Amino acid sequence: MKLDRRIGSYLNASVGYTFQLAKGTGSDPFSYLRTTSRQIAQVTGSRVPPPQAILPTDDNRTHNVVGSVGLSLPDDWRKGTTVGKIFSNVSVFATFRVVSGLPYTRQANNGAGALAPRQGFGLTATSIEPVNASTMPWTKNIDLRLNKAVRFGGMDLTAYVDARNLLNFRNITSIFVETGDVVNAEHRRQTLASEFSNLRGEAAGNSALRAGDAIDLSGCGAWRIPSTA
Repeated sequence: MKLDRRIGSYLNASVGYTFQLAKGTGSDPFSYLRTTSRQIAQVTGSRVPPPQAILPTDDNRTHNVVGSVGLSLPDDWRKGTTVGKIFSNVSVFATFRVVSGLPYTRQANNGAGALAPRQGFGLTATSIEPVNASTMPWTKNIDLRLNKAVRFGGMDLTAYVDARNLLNFRNITSIFVETGDVVNAEHRRQTLASEFSNLRGEAAGNSALRAGDAIDLSGCGAWRIPSTA
């Protein structure tokens, strides 16, 4: 659905809305291979069969609202006035977009760090809900461009200001499927485990390791790094 409206000679606006339900037994021919084919049914001990129910696909973005507003003032607008000198040959164009999040499937947290929207081939752990049962947060954005045409030294020039995400909305474009959030403590722990282990070993070799794995860094400038040879 789209609505266009022109107000007077200088202002026009447009807004559109799309309602979408994209469902099926798979997002593409490899959906089953990426998801339930990798899991073993606890009752039968065999692979989980392909889905029979109609479920949301990976690109099911249910709500989409987009629009634009444009204002253009001609060269002779309020000619002979101070306001006319400042704002003549000025154009303003703003666009906005508000859309619902894409679906994803929550997985048991084994620290793999899988992300949504889907990255890579498929599931990295056991899913804990039906395929694409969860949804990422909404995304919203407003962009603004301001143009001013001027004549300088026989040349026609255009100065402009281009502002993206004008209101500085916080948009989340990727989350951990294991936590449904932008943080995953288990993934962080596993990723940094080797680094922390090396640091503890280095601190112990320099008599700087304290109780509870605390490390005294007051004299770290004089530490000797253990040889790895």
